[in-house]
Amino acid sequence: MNNNVTTSYLGRLFCRLKEDICYLYSVFNKLNNKINILEEQGGNTYKTVYKKPINLNDLVLKISNVRSTIRRNTTLNLKIQKNLAYSPGQELIFVHDLTHSFTSLVKSYNSKTGDIQLIVQTVTGTGTYSFWNINLTGEQGPTGEQGPTGEIGPTGEIGPTGEIGPTGNTGPTGNTGPTGEQGPTGEQGSTGEIGPTGEIGPTGEQGPTGEIGPTGEIGPTGNTGPTGNTGPTGNTGPTGEQGPTGEIGPTGEIGPTGNTGPTGEQGPTGEIGPTGEQGPTGPSGGGG
Repeated sequence: MNNNVTTSYLGRLFCRLKEDICYLYSVFNKLNNKINILEEQGGNTYKTVYKKPINLNDLVLKISNVRSTIRRNTTLNLKIQKNLAYSPGQELIFVHDLTHSFTSLVKSYNSKTGDIQLIVQTVTGTGTYSFWNINLTGEQGPTGEQGPTGEIGPTGEIGPTGEIGPTGNTGPTGNTGPTGEQGPTGEQGSTGEIGPTGEIGPTGEQGPTGEIGPTGEIGPTGNTGPTGNTGPTGNTGPTGEQGPTGEIGPTGEIGPTGNTGPTGEQGPTGEIGPTGEQGPTGPSGGGG
């Protein structure tokens, strides 16, 4: 019984393997057919060549008679290789050499006839050429990691000083700073010249009268007048009370001094009399 089970299992396994082998064979045939097609197309469904003349001068604008690489939406109709994988919107590049090329967008492509309609984007170089390599422009890859910072190069020479720019607006006035310490007293300057005398001012008002000074000394008694005749003696009356002493009257003013008389003239000096004769010499005294 065990032998029958084993035989049955192996039979089913063999049939399953046979089916898998048949499937793999079918897939292999399909892949082989595609490989053959790619080999006929040069191994790439996007890369091909164009061997007819294209004039780059007709694809650019003319500005001041100088050719420019400014993009111009020029439509270009060509017949290229059949069975390529181009589709509308893809960007193709036509390259003759490093200095002569142009890029364009696919507007339409018929893989059965090879007819393609392009919209020119950019043009590099001028002239007419009859051999062009055609391929898709590569998409931009991801940004690579930042490399290490290079060494700092030597400092360049200082350039010339630029022109002075216009003066800026005056900024707001800053706060007043603290008062600085008082500096030392400077030397005294020389005395200036005396200015002119000012005009005499008006006379001031008269001051009040001063106090009366003290009474002057009593003047000398005047001369006694002559004695009058003696009258008859009257009866002696009773002695009255002694009255009070009267006040001393004011002293009379001193009369003016008389003028001094003139000095008489000096008489003339008398003449000098003649000198008398010399007398005789007296006798000499005796010896001691």
